[in-house]
Amino acid sequence: QRQMCIRDSLATVAAWNRKNAPFLGTWDYLFGYGFIIPRSMTRIVADSIPALHERGVRAYFSQIAAVWPYDGHTNWLLTRLLWNTGLDPEVLIDEYFREFFGPAGDPMRAFFDHAESVWMKQSGQGWWLRYWKDPWQVALYRPKDLELMSGHLEQAEQAASRLGVSGPERGLPFSRFSERIELTRRMFNLTRALHAYQTHVWEAVSAIGPDGFR
Repeated sequence: QRQMCIRDSLATVAAWNRKNAPFLGTWDYLFGYGFIIPRSMTRIVADSIPALHERGVRAYFSQIAAVWPYDGHTNWLLTRLLWNTGLDPEVLIDEYFREFFGPAGDPMRAFFDHAESVWMKQSGQGWWLRYWKDPWQVALYRPKDLELMSGHLEQAEQAASRLGVSGPERGLPFSRFSERIELTRRMFNLTRALHAYQTHVWEAVSAIGPDGFR
């Protein structure tokens, strides 16, 4: 169903281009604000930007409102592909995690890859803007997803800590890697807290019968 929606959207863009529109642009919604989960969308960006460019789109606008500890990699990939749609997205995203997280690049990528897998495997019909400001977004994550991702963050923290907290690399302190991981850790703590809260709420609601709590 998702693939059908994508084909229909691209067909509409191509049809507008065939009508000799003087200028063709698109409006996107890579929202970070309104989501308390890591909403990684690198595959969507990697597919959509070259496909839109191929069909004549030459202007791009997006409402981002980024929550940077969660959205930095998606938006970085977006800007690189807007600059050159012929670049290899896989090489670019590898570059991001290697440069931004240093020795912790692999576990940080594993953290976001799992988040992206959770987001992309949703069932049911899509809608605009799915789960935006909606507490049901946390229901996408099972407890084992949260534990797995916490493990990736712990591995990242350990990898970064082995560098120590001082010493320059190209004039920059090694501590920047740990500081960046810590920002993601804080956001993920909020994700887990909301998940626990909503789980308790749903359990309490389901426990209410016609005569009150069971």
